[in-house]
Amino acid sequence: MDNKWHTAANWNFNAVPGARDTAIIENAFVTVDMNHFIAKVILMDSQLSISGSLTVNNNNSSDGIIAKDSDIIIHSSLEVNGANRNGTNLDSLSSTTNFGEVIIYCGHAGILNASQILRF
Repeated sequence: MDNKWHTAANWNFNAVPGARDTAIIENAFVTVDMNHFIAKVILMDSQLSISGSLTVNNNNSSDGIIAKDSDIIIHSSLEVNGANRNGTNLDSLSSTTNFGEVIIYCGHAGILNASQILRF
């Protein structure tokens, strides 16, 4: 296994998370080097490096990205679209380093679709 988001073998259910899914990443270094769409990302003691683009479309009332003791490094593009007024929830031990573009749209109402949770 490698550390690539798009490698199905890295995820439970042997499937790359899609636009309606929640991705949970625990104790891992994950690289997004292609374009991906996801409903929600939860990072715990992990590092997420984005060199492709990651679009988080969370129409729930919760944050689109939650990070605990984790780092997000953006080399290209991160877009977060969510109903929550914050869009992201990073604890005090987490960081975001931006070398690219971050777009956060928040505060609109949405509908929660059925999704599955995939773990790295």
